[in-house]
Amino acid sequence: MDIAHKHAHADALALGRSVRSVQRRIVAGGGTLALAAVATLALVTDRWMRGVLVGAGQSLDRMRDADTSILLGAAVLLGVVELALIYLSRYVSRRVTEPASILAEAAERVAGGDLAVDIAMVGEDDELGRLGRAAGGMIAELRRLVRILRESAQQTAAMSAEITAGTEQMSTASNEMARTS
Repeated sequence: MDIAHKHAHADALALGRSVRSVQRRIVAGGGTLALAAVATLALVTDRWMRGVLVGAGQSLDRMRDADTSILLGAAVLLGVVELALIYLSRYVSRRVTEPASILAEAAERVAGGDLAVDIAMVGEDDELGRLGRAAGGMIAELRRLVRILRESAQQTAAMSAEITAGTEQMSTASNEMARTS
């Protein structure tokens, strides 16, 4: 395996870790924010309920029941937020991270000299779609330039052969002229 392929393989592994890392960051960051919001909401609601219940002359048991209800509601709300964050991370992965991974892999293959890469439609009319179309156009242009260079090299070789043959004929003719004179 040559160096370009080793680097491409290592980059693909790193990109796979990056996809999972993005998902984890979304869930962890959003979960932390959700936990802080739910804890703040529970604290504010608890203080408000205590003020209302104590002001109304309610019993301590009633306050404990209210505390339990508040904490249970906060836990359910936190679970719902976490599920929403997991869905969001999958959505971001499907719409952003995976298409970016496909484009990076294609670019690495082209950098390694493989112009047979075909980029499938990535994205739609968003930035990733534009990037995919631009990369596809770039690869097509590189293929065209390689074809032109090959044709030019063949023409140059043919002309060189003609010149060499003409030079040999002139050399033979001049040798014969030198012998006959």
